[in-house]
Amino acid sequence: VQRSKQLVVDSHGQLTSLFHRKLLYSILISLYMHNDRCTEISVNGLIALIKDTDFFHNDLTSLPEPNTITMLDVMIESICDKYDMCTESEHILLLNIIRVIIRYSSGKLSSISIQKLFQSFHYLCGYYSTRNSWMFIPPYKPINDNTNGSLVLKVFKEMVWATVAQIETVEVVNTLPDLVPYRDISSETSSPNDVVKSLLYDLVDDTTDSVEISRAIDAIVILVSKQSMPLSYIGFWEHCRILSRRLFSDSAYRTALIVLCGICK
Repeated sequence: VQRSKQLVVDSHGQLTSLFHRKLLYSILISLYMHNDRCTEISVNGLIALIKDTDFFHNDLTSLPEPNTITMLDVMIESICDKYDMCTESEHILLLNIIRVIIRYSSGKLSSISIQKLFQSFHYLCGYYSTRNSWMFIPPYKPINDNTNGSLVLKVFKEMVWATVAQIETVEVVNTLPDLVPYRDISSETSSPNDVVKSLLYDLVDDTTDSVEISRAIDAIVILVSKQSMPLSYIGFWEHCRILSRRLFSDSAYRTALIVLCGICK
């Protein structure tokens, strides 16, 4: 089956330069190599591009356009893929760059990147929490313990807080996305019939919104409680994205909802 190709763009939907794409491609190739030294050099190079250059500037400063793939998305996917083939000695090295991404992006991550990061954190938490050393740690202390496992939980917490905090930077959303642009008749010369019609339209719109919100929330509860849809299942994240689009028009709110669904799962 031939897979469709998707162009790599920046967060504003503009095509990134060929030079930048080739440079990132070269670094990610070395990241996939089964060699600890190559992995270390690749990760350090990516961290330097994030911290010391404007290579990822557009991707780090704003949420990407829906249904687009940015260089930041490609990098995060590659880092998360690396967890499927790396040794334990490389876990923290990869976790360090994830921490840098979260801090420098302030949680402005696409839903695709959130999905990949959640799956990696799910794997890491399961890996370290089932080790014998954790069995002897008091239940109230794992986060305060200076181990690799506690670092995983700390970085996961940073990602959740940074992502959900994005909703504080946009206007409060009280209604569903409008399919028809809002028309303000207060400034127009209108008859009593027009005013009554406007009030009726608002009432119907609010009632429809309430029904749609109720249905969407029911669907979220069912989705989260389904045992047949684990975090590793792509269908779970697809359903989360669909439901988030039904409820919100702003990307920050959509991403926050997806994060909360992942936590509840």
